[in-house]
Amino acid sequence: LNYLLIPKGMKCGDHVEEFFGIHEDGQTGIDIMYNAGDSEHLSEVEQAGLIAVRGLPSTTRAGDEVRLRLWLDSNGMIAGECMHVPSSIRGEIEVRMDKKRLW
Repeated sequence: LNYLLIPKGMKCGDHVEEFFGIHEDGQTGIDIMYNAGDSEHLSEVEQAGLIAVRGLPSTTRAGDEVRLRLWLDSNGMIAGECMHVPSSIRGEIEVRMDKKRLW
């Protein structure tokens, strides 16, 4: 199943916010694959890249939430920030693109 993270028609400066769960105690990062396309079916979209969330505290617990806030910068590229919700500690994100793409 493909989850729609950045909606079609999103404009530069618009923001989206989603929450992702920690799966294991002590997990300090999350890898989120993102795709081009707005279908819920993976066979109908193309892999576009990876959003790597890093720098979460080593005290994370299974079930904790991480808030991911994304936007399109003035060049149409994905930018964002993340935060471990229980501790309010901010992590870092790195957006890796498989293809040069402007949304």
